[in-house]
Amino acid sequence: MSKSPKRSSPRKSRPDGTREIHHRVKNNLQIIASILRLQMRREESLSAQTALGGAITRIMGMVQVHDLLAQEEVPRVDLRELLGRLLDLNVQAFMMPGQTIRPVTTGPSVVVSGDKAVSIALAANELIVNVLKHAYRGRREGKIEARVGTEGGGVVVEVEDDGTGLPAGFTLAAGSNLGLRLVQSVVRDDLRGEFMLVPGKRGTSATIRFRKRT
Repeated sequence: MSKSPKRSSPRKSRPDGTREIHHRVKNNLQIIASILRLQMRREESLSAQTALGGAITRIMGMVQVHDLLAQEEVPRVDLRELLGRLLDLNVQAFMMPGQTIRPVTTGPSVVVSGDKAVSIALAANELIVNVLKHAYRGRREGKIEARVGTEGGGVVVEVEDDGTGLPAGFTLAAGSNLGLRLVQSVVRDDLRGEFMLVPGKRGTSATIRFRKRT
């Protein structure tokens, strides 16, 4: 009696399909960013250029998340790798001619879900851009350090600079710009966490704390 042909196990199409979706989302976001860049070049208004530039940096932060998700079998992201990408991307984009801003990423590998990674990317991106826009005016060099770690059952993400520091009397409630208000909203509503912005050892230290499962 002949043996029936051995059936191969069915392919797990879901991971490949999920990765393809993230790859397409990444490409679509890059196209949107390119359109906004073209529009920004045509704008004569400085406020319009600033607004469009802010939108582009936020979109490119999301691109980094979806690029990482497109490489993984499951929709999870290593925060240390994500923070490193965001630092490199923004330092290259915002560093002025003659400046040397050194990006440093430290901490263990901490993996979170894709949804949380999107929220963290949005918040961390705003913090990094805020540093590059304000902390090194009139300075030729500096360092931005992004740290990730765990604390109890939660995750800690810190962005610290050695720049000019916070202005006298600064409070998050009264002195927040649009970017910092966005960080507060994302941390509170999406991550169910807490956000602090305080003087650091030399410049300013921003800290996000949240639980991995909320």
